Amino acid sequence: MKKNLWLILAASISFLFLLSNYLPNFYEASIVKLLPPDRQMVGAEHIYTYDYNVYLSKIRQGLEGRWNVVDKYDNNPNQNGVFLQMLYLVSGKIGGVFDLSPGLTFHLLRTVASVFWVITIIFLSFYFLKKPALGFLGVLLSIFSASWPVFYAYQGSTWIGMYMAWWQEMDVLKRISYIPHYTLNYIIISLLSVLLYLYSKSQIQNSNVKSNLKLKVQKYRNSFKIICVLLFFSFFIHPSAGMLFLISWLLYHLINTFWFKNYNRYQLAKIAYDTIILLLVASLPLIYFKYVTSDYPWKSLIDFDKFHRYPVNIKDYVLALGPIFFTGTLGFILALLKKEQKYLSLVTWILGAFLAIFAFKKFPLQSELRFVQTANHVPLAVLSVYFLFSIKEMLIRKKAKIPVSSFSRSPKSLEGELLLSKKHGIELSLNLE
Repeated sequence: MKKNLWLILAASISFLFLLSNYLPNFYEASIVKLLPPDRQMVGAEHIYTYDYNVYLSKIRQGLEGRWNVVDKYDNNPNQNGVFLQMLYLVSGKIGGVFDLSPGLTFHLLRTVASVFWVITIIFLSFYFLKKPALGFLGVLLSIFSASWPVFYAYQGSTWIGMYMAWWQEMDVLKRISYIPHYTLNYIIISLLSVLLYLYSKSQIQNSNVKSNLKLKVQKYRNSFKIICVLLFFSFFIHPSAGMLFLISWLLYHLINTFWFKNYNRYQLAKIAYDTIILLLVASLPLIYFKYVTSDYPWKSLIDFDKFHRYPVNIKDYVLALGPIFFTGTLGFILALLKKEQKYLSLVTWILGAFLAIFAFKKFPLQSELRFVQTANHVPLAVLSVYFLFSIKEMLIRKKAKIPVSSFSRSPKSLEGELLLSKKHGIELSLNLE
């Protein structure tokens, strides 16, 4: 019952915060009648105008019955349709069934994706942080963690801003309900990280437990099949999730092999075989993207990243992540030192994202900014709670130890200390798992 209360509290706060993201839309709707007769408001315009219209264009193509996407902003009338950003085309088809406008379809898609993202955050926190109170704290940090403040003068007064304010996705309020395919990207990398842990857990159990071996092997294969399906479709939603997961997969198994020493030769052979399968799965959409973007109009997507790059200043990004970057990094280090298998997929999520940022700064095949779009604040939040709780646990154990000088004290005094240490230390340490 106690866990259910923490879950309800986490969900209530999260969804109230999500609702606040829609206040500007409610405000716009409330003042439509105040406009002069010769003015018209474009309802619920979201994010950058050009990008918003591009998404509406793809939704409208779904409404009009297309099964692939063309660039409506190009002057070539004889384009071949492509399978890019199919999320919006499919949502247009669903919206057409209910006679919804492209704008309303976009915002319903945004809302549904955001609700599932909030559920994913709650699930992730309570899954990795087994104690309900810690799961609740993980949810709060995941949702409310923000940049260090930036103080600046404007029109004679002091204002408070944030680092990387030019990138809207770093804003605490906007990121929880942003662009639908970005939000689905967050969900996919989160689920892939959980599945990676389950895959590895099944592998290790298969080598240690002889009974029910067939059942455990089947469980491992099922998790791997889901990984393959999610990985394939992730590239058609937002390629950064799939690319990050491949990096995370390699790092995860390298750490397990050389640092944790969890795998035997048979397991290494199985992992090598599965790695080849994943690379083949990922290569199919990547080869298709290479073919599609080799000619205009879709080549402009590559040209923009190549000739109009938005370089990520690492210092600014670290400060934009806020205090959880430092506490999360300490949790990252602690998990490696203690060889915590449970948190390793979160560790490689963060490590993979920063490695990708550095790699694509050096080799500009892809914008490094895409790996800022992988919800890196969430694993940092969970690892921050893990670190803070570990520190608390260590301090409690330290307090629970009875100093040597206690043996020279009176029996009554010693009995009181024993009861005190039991109350505040020993009982808590027994309930950690």
